[in-house]
Amino acid sequence: RRSYGRSYGRSFGRSCGYSCDSPKAMMDLSNRHNLRGPPLDPGNLRFGIRVTMLASDPMRGLLGNEWHKEHWFASSTERDEALLEMGKRHAYSRIGDAPSIRLEPLDR
Repeated sequence: RRSYGRSYGRSFGRSCGYSCDSPKAMMDLSNRHNLRGPPLDPGNLRFGIRVTMLASDPMRGLLGNEWHKEHWFASSTERDEALLEMGKRHAYSRIGDAPSIRLEPLDR
């Protein structure tokens, strides 16, 4: 049986020139390639989406009643496109399943 635990992170770290012994280093390194461009200045991101759970969502027991996530965008057009995409039914959901999140547009 093959293990992909810490030894995988260490060999990856040596091959890429970064030290990947800590979990944070692995996370920073493994997510950097997901960016489509350089990170935007947070001060320029004025249009957002707040994601919250419905009152009936059983995940509230795990995440708490105050849980929310905010996504920020540079233009209202980007935000509106993301809002439509995030509001769609997940392609791999079971028949009858419905998202139990609330999406709210934000402006600052």
